[in-house]
Amino acid sequence: MLSEEFILSGIITMLVIATWTAPKLYREKLSNLVFLALALVLIALGFWWAALEAVDYILEKSLDKATLRRVQKPLELLAIPVMWWSYLGLFFLGNLILWEIAKYRHEDILESKS
Repeated sequence: MLSEEFILSGIITMLVIATWTAPKLYREKLSNLVFLALALVLIALGFWWAALEAVDYILEKSLDKATLRRVQKPLELLAIPVMWWSYLGLFFLGNLILWEIAKYRHEDILESKS
C-alpha cells in the first residue's frame, strides 16, 4: 500500500526535476500551483483541527469524567498528526528553495545560449 512518505517523496522528486529541466515553467506555473495546493491543504487541516477542538470543548461541558475518558480516545485517533504539519512546513520551505534554484538555473541557461 502507498504511504504518505512515498507519495510526498515522489512529488518532491518531480518538482526537483522540473526545476532543473524547465526552470521558467517552474517559476511561472508550478511554484504558484504548489503554493495554492499548500494553502488549500493548510485551510482544510485548520478547519479539521478547529472542528475537533469544538467537539472536544462541547464534550467536556456535557459529559461526566468516566464517559469523557472513553470518548476522548477515538477523538485522539482523529487528530491531525504533527508529521502532517511538518510536511506542510517542509513543502513551503522546499518550494522557496526550488524557486531560487530555478531563478539561477534559468539565468545560466540564458547565458549559455548567448
